[in-house]
Amino acid sequence: KRRLLGRCSGKRKRNRIKKRSHGRAGRKRRKRRESGTGGKERKYGKERLCGNSAKNDCFINWKAGFEIMHIWGHFKTITKHKLMVMKYCFRIGLYRQGLLHDLSKYSWTEFSVGCKYYQGNRSPNNAEREDTGLSTSWIHHYGRNKHHFEHWVDYGINCDTIIQGVPMPRKYIAEMVMDRICASKVYNPGTYTDKAPLAYFMKSKEKLWFVHKQTNEHLEFLLRMLAEKGEKETLYYIRNVYLKGKEIKN
Repeated sequence: KRRLLGRCSGKRKRNRIKKRSHGRAGRKRRKRRESGTGGKERKYGKERLCGNSAKNDCFINWKAGFEIMHIWGHFKTITKHKLMVMKYCFRIGLYRQGLLHDLSKYSWTEFSVGCKYYQGNRSPNNAEREDTGLSTSWIHHYGRNKHHFEHWVDYGINCDTIIQGVPMPRKYIAEMVMDRICASKVYNPGTYTDKAPLAYFMKSKEKLWFVHKQTNEHLEFLLRMLAEKGEKETLYYIRNVYLKGKEIKN
């Protein structure tokens, strides 16, 4: 009798194992065992990689051939920059612009490109240009943010070029100065000085033919003040003199 019961219980156990090994769930378990994950990691059609070496940043490979996207790293960088610009805009009295600054970076058009080309030490738009010859993210960005040169370009009338720059309002030039200060601090935190934004501007000054002359002069004047007199005095001047519409005296 005991032998018979033992045979029956062994048979039931074998049947349970057999059932578990069949079907969709069984195939998934076998696949996880073969891949070495031990059944602890779940996959939902995407490859998920998380590790301490990347400081808990998670990278998701969405489909074959698609670059690994640094989602968390990019989100931290643009949010840090946005909050810093907001703080600086508040200091010069531009509250609305500080709140709305660079919100388009969280749209899918810009955010997806930023994740794909994220590097942490420079704008991902430059990396996209190097890869494809065109930055769709940048085109989307400057069309929605008035603190960029490119937003203030129109067809020319009675001029030598098809397009030409138009005067940029002072409040957007002031926001651009805050943007440049904060971008230099975010991307070069260890080497930043008050001279860094001016040095970056001077590298490309000769190529900015499409920017209105007055806009170029105002921007260079404010960046020179920052380099020579420091941040505190420059922000005071922008808030109490420049944004009041008073005449600039070199």
